[in-house]
Amino acid sequence: MEKKIQSDEKRQAIEKAFCEEAEKYPGPAFSREGLAGFLGISVGYLANLDSRGEGPEGGYYSGRKKMYLKEPAIRWGIQRVEV
Repeated sequence: MEKKIQSDEKRQAIEKAFCEEAEKYPGPAFSREGLAGFLGISVGYLANLDSRGEGPEGGYYSGRKKMYLKEPAIRWGIQRVEV
């Protein structure tokens, strides 16, 4: 039971940290490059996840740039973190 509580506390701390850091980025969306940098993964890896349908929801193109709405991208990033 204690491990579950610690795990929940860690998850909440991660969510808080993600949200606080995301507030530093202006605008309602990340570019693919911006999201990859924010999450600490490569742009190519994020593109590959997108091509397999495993990337964040809310992705769209603005001209030739792939963009991701902030809120769904942050939720997706939090879900991918292992505690």
